[in-house]
Amino acid sequence: MSYYGPSSPDPRQPNPYQSGSYGWNPQGGAPQPPQNYHPGFMPVAQPGTLPLRPLSLGDYFNSLFTTLRKSPGLFFGAALLFGGLAAILTATGEFLLSRSMGNLGTMDPYAELGQAMDGFAIWILVSMLLAQIATAFGYVFTWGIYSTMVGRGAVGMKTSLGQGFRLLRGQWGRLIGLTLLIFAGIVIATVITALFVGLFVYLFLSDIEPTNGGAIIGMLFMIFALLLLPLIPVLYFMTRWCLVAAAMIVEDIGPFAAMRRSWSLTRGNFWRTFGIGVLFTIIVSIVQGVILTPLMMFSSFAILGAGTEAEFNLATVIMNTLISAISTLITFVIYNMLAIVTNALYYDYRFRKEGLHLEFQQLAAQYSTDSTMDRFDTSPDQRPSSFDETNLVLPGRHSVGMQQSQQPGHFPQTAAYPAPYGQQPPQPPQGPPQPPGPYQ
Repeated sequence: MSYYGPSSPDPRQPNPYQSGSYGWNPQGGAPQPPQNYHPGFMPVAQPGTLPLRPLSLGDYFNSLFTTLRKSPGLFFGAALLFGGLAAILTATGEFLLSRSMGNLGTMDPYAELGQAMDGFAIWILVSMLLAQIATAFGYVFTWGIYSTMVGRGAVGMKTSLGQGFRLLRGQWGRLIGLTLLIFAGIVIATVITALFVGLFVYLFLSDIEPTNGGAIIGMLFMIFALLLLPLIPVLYFMTRWCLVAAAMIVEDIGPFAAMRRSWSLTRGNFWRTFGIGVLFTIIVSIVQGVILTPLMMFSSFAILGAGTEAEFNLATVIMNTLISAISTLITFVIYNMLAIVTNALYYDYRFRKEGLHLEFQQLAAQYSTDSTMDRFDTSPDQRPSSFDETNLVLPGRHSVGMQQSQQPGHFPQTAAYPAPYGQQPPQPPQGPPQPPGPYQ
């Protein structure tokens, strides 16, 4: 040993304590992290379709397409199932309406017009009721089943159409009740609007002379403005209650409790929720117009190409029925994309207010072995059963990781995916400290 300290180690001997390994600190104290460890930047935890942190606007666009890629069978299967039912009922009403219009065109000119118009009004009413009932039931059911798809996709689990229906087991009565509440709200809003406009016209516009063109235009403008006034509270309540279906299915609660839950989650986030909803509604409407415009043009050319009056009437009935069915189905599928955004809003607000993303990280770590399974291994042990209970887990319904008892001396289990920057959980010690080596 030299005067200035121990002699240098033999370079031919390997050093068991390389720089950067966990070992005994030469100056004493706790074990030091490796030298190549950079805690300043941590990647965002995203094991599935949603980043497990509060979402930004870009995350909603990304989650929309990643969810469609994750579980296309559930999205398109449910949309085509319920949308097809709505399309059939709508096309039936359109067919009856077209037949009624054809009967009016070929009626006896000496027949009573009132009797013909009574039948015409009945077919209009039947068509509207069939379309509204089918569409409302379809939207409520699909928005409910999509809440399971978005939640499971956030932790990296794929959801099939059969799993989605099994996850809705016991919820069908609540979905029907929610649909009836929506119908009741529509009826109440319509009656109040009609009474308000009728009373205003009776009190202020009943003395206007019908020969005054400017007064008539002003009256029509006032009626239009009065029809828009009730739209303000309707949009407000729609925004505050837009998370009802997701809360009811995910948290397994009734419709009224889900309304209170949605009201609580959107408290303080009204303008954010309203803005995101309007933005995606405009985008979806543009997509709908781009798809349906060529279809409408084709139907017009097909009707105009008819020769005789009988061929014209037949072509009108056929094309109106087909276009009604196809446009209803396409519109139903396209507008169901808004359900993915709405369900993402639900989980986003629970991430922000309840820290649900931490539980999702634990669930993602628990079920991460499914994503790393060899997809080319066909052995029975490696093929997960679609009827396994683990495939029916609905994240957010019951706390799993947060309810683990914390005992003294035990560190909480952490997820395999890192938490967002600045929210790193405590790490357990890496074993008892070892004595210093002979060359330290």
